[in-house]
Amino acid sequence: ILITGGGGSIGGELCLEIIKHNPKKLYVLENSEISLFNIVNRIKKNERNNFSKLIPVLGDCNDYFFLKNFFSNRTIDEIYHAAAYKHVNFGEENSNSMIKNNVFGTKSIIEFSIYKNVKNFIFISSDKAVNPSSVLGYSKKFGEKLIKYYYSKNLNIKTNYTIVRFGNVIGSSGSVIPIFINQVANKVPVTVTSSKAKRYFMSISEAVKLVINSSYLNNKGVKIYALDMGDQINILWIAKRIIRLSGKTIKNNKNLNGDIEIKFTGLNKGEKEVEEIVLGDNLVTTKHKNIFECNEKIGIKYLYKDLKKLENMLKNKIIKKSLFNKLHI
Repeated sequence: ILITGGGGSIGGELCLEIIKHNPKKLYVLENSEISLFNIVNRIKKNERNNFSKLIPVLGDCNDYFFLKNFFSNRTIDEIYHAAAYKHVNFGEENSNSMIKNNVFGTKSIIEFSIYKNVKNFIFISSDKAVNPSSVLGYSKKFGEKLIKYYYSKNLNIKTNYTIVRFGNVIGSSGSVIPIFINQVANKVPVTVTSSKAKRYFMSISEAVKLVINSSYLNNKGVKIYALDMGDQINILWIAKRIIRLSGKTIKNNKNLNGDIEIKFTGLNKGEKEVEEIVLGDNLVTTKHKNIFECNEKIGIKYLYKDLKKLENMLKNKIIKKSLFNKLHI
């Protein structure tokens, strides 16, 4: 099994969960040396008996020739593609880097999966890929389309491609809950973008287990699954709960002597007030009560042309979000 982005929040949890089940080999691909170092130590600490099955790989999934050479004499049965830049704010200000990593990194790893005749390919997508409003959302939607495109292009392909969408995971890097807790601990205002902002939330452990289960549901072709994350939760409500559970009071016009103020900052570029998990109501139940199949079409008619446009944008270093309006995403 190969996990890309194995040092990240989702990738790291995938490593810890999968190695429990005693795989023949677990390859952890990571382009950050410190992230790779940290996940290797976590695995060693938690799964000492299976540690010999682990093979750390310091490299970039963007580098197809590196992948091809490193794995030339190694078998890969499954790939979990978790490598991605995933912060909306960074993507808005660093479009080139996010597109290069999220789109062309995905393109490279899909081509590698075809070259290696991988049995199962699991792509970690996002609720932000539905009606995207951010560079992150566009990049994830493009990744979904690339999977469909390559599967349709290679008629003899034997790989099953599973796309899994879900929202925020509690405790991941940049997650709002640790930020709120830290702000309260430091007695500074808790920053909320909008009083109406809502998000899906799920624990990393639960999300990863459902991702793995999703791959077993796909027996053929390309399938999109959405995880049941319950109802979206109002971010302002979370902020108030964290303040109160910390034994503090909210400072506002009605309580000028309160401990912690809630400050509204406004939505950042690319952010939505409310996220979506599927286009419309096209969700179909599966054998697993917490996993739904997204019954929606992935249009790929203009994908090759769009891909070439993106390549030219990268070469000329002119990727701007406004240019995505000229693509068929």
